[in-house]
Amino acid sequence: MDNHCKSKSNQKSSGRNRDRGQGLTEYAILLSLAGLVVFAIITLLGPQIQGVFSRLVRQAPVGPPSLISYTPPPTATPTNGPGTYTATPTITQTPTQTNTPTVTNTPTQTPTSTNTPTSTATGTATNTPTNTVTNTPTNTPTNTPTSTATNTPTSTPTSTATNTPTSTSTPTSTPTAAPVTIEITGNATNDGYIRATNNTNTTGGPVTNNSTDIRVGDDSSNRQFKGILSFDMSGIPAGATIISAQLSVTRRGTSGTPYSLGSIRVDVAPLAGFFDNLALQAEDFQAAAAVTNVCTLSAANSNNAAATCTLVSGGIGAINNTGAGHTQLRLYFSTASDSDNGNDYINFYPTETGTASRRPKLTIVYQP
Repeated sequence: MDNHCKSKSNQKSSGRNRDRGQGLTEYAILLSLAGLVVFAIITLLGPQIQGVFSRLVRQAPVGPPSLISYTPPPTATPTNGPGTYTATPTITQTPTQTNTPTVTNTPTQTPTSTNTPTSTATGTATNTPTNTVTNTPTNTPTNTPTSTATNTPTSTPTSTATNTPTSTSTPTSTPTAAPVTIEITGNATNDGYIRATNNTNTTGGPVTNNSTDIRVGDDSSNRQFKGILSFDMSGIPAGATIISAQLSVTRRGTSGTPYSLGSIRVDVAPLAGFFDNLALQAEDFQAAAAVTNVCTLSAANSNNAAATCTLVSGGIGAINNTGAGHTQLRLYFSTASDSDNGNDYINFYPTETGTASRRPKLTIVYQP
């Protein structure tokens, strides 16, 4: 009976033990599952949680000491064996301490007026105020020097072009007089020709000044003829600028073959005339010229045909433009004589001829 009762009692105790063990097992399984879930959450969301926690710690005035140095103890997790526990470490987030600048309380001395009784010699108690220094805490922010790049404007001199109004004188347009053309006929008093003294043709001899001819060439004794023309220049204003000058003479007749002597050249006399005299004279034959060979007359191949030439710039410069006086010209063939013992000359109309168009003329274009 007793044994039976003990058996039943043992069975009940064993059942209770099994139930207790099964409950512990289920509890351990639940804890394990919970740990896995927590581990998974921490693994997935750990960086985000750490970031939030770090921001909270940085924003706090002073990090909590308990959290800064706290490390959780190992967690006891039961195993399937009854009465046996295994220490399982748990992964925890440990915040890192961050230095945050803070405003510190710096005590400053503030003088405070305090009434302190003082004994006097009269024996009467007199309250004499005494300045007593009292330390009063004052919140004083501490300035931490920070290196900050500062843009400092620098004055740089720059050359700047400045438009300065300049007074400019504007020349007044003055009308320019149109060039003037004037036709000057020869001077009969001083026209004519001169024959050489002999066939050396170096000096002048007989002078002919009549109303018949201006002769150029040689005679049957191979003596040279030179013609002299004189033009009155008083029709040109003093100081006028001579632009151009053209000589024209008209053929009256010939003897022999005058152009076998070459071409007819023209010299310009000095202002006073050949041999410093406007009068026709023997010395005009060899007298020095102001400018020689200023132009060459064209050939007049028939009677009443004109022979012309335009003076070169040197000849123009030798023309008298003083407003008075004359300009003298000397005509001669380029070859003094062909030594054929025959007459070879050409006669031009003189100023005395009755037909004005045949008279010797000098056409001048000048600027007043």
